[in-house]
Amino acid sequence: MITLEQRQRQIEEHHGGNGEKAAQRTLDNFARHHNEDFWTFWQQAVLQRLPASPKRLLDLGCGTAQFLQAISQQLPHVKLTGIECAPYMLAKQVSLPMDSTLLVDDLNAPERECIEPSSQHIIMANMLLHELEQPISALLACHHWLADDGLLVVIDMVRQPLASYLPHALRDTAVAALSDTERAFHFRQFQEHNRYTADDLAWLLTECGFEICHRDAIRSGRAARFVVRKAPH
Repeated sequence: MITLEQRQRQIEEHHGGNGEKAAQRTLDNFARHHNEDFWTFWQQAVLQRLPASPKRLLDLGCGTAQFLQAISQQLPHVKLTGIECAPYMLAKQVSLPMDSTLLVDDLNAPERECIEPSSQHIIMANMLLHELEQPISALLACHHWLADDGLLVVIDMVRQPLASYLPHALRDTAVAALSDTERAFHFRQFQEHNRYTADDLAWLLTECGFEICHRDAIRSGRAARFVVRKAPH
């Protein structure tokens, strides 16, 4: 089995060998990805579905922890936990309440014992599943950690044509103008971001013991959102 240190090196290589740049991009893009549409979804599709105000929230692949920081300001009573593996993300993490917990773990093979079973009222997996070699171990761990009346939120990239993906990724740059290194990077990204269709994600969630409460497409169909709960036995 791959060690945590090997995984960390692998992740940095995956981000072009420049982890600091990847972390800064995460910091810079937070507001754009967590816009008015996101917070409306969060309120209506997540918080309003819970039977009571959440007491514990877990963010998987929490990156620079900006989402946890935002939740700490909105819901100061919630006990926050984040899991992250990448050292460059850990180095750039923002300030959080003193009682927050940040765990370093590989979500390809998560340590279930690090979090109490059935303890989390909300689990967030935002742009995580496509990063994993296989998502089933992480989803089964979520099922183990999620409270019986809790919700798992999954937001992820979904499969799209190359003619849609590359122009969006490159903005105003022509494909022919890229260097060989840049082309190789973008085609690796295309393969990673096109692993699953929305139906694939729905199937994975169902297979791992969840029941879908909400599903929609975002970013002009380039990504999908799911809110799920534990399926009845």
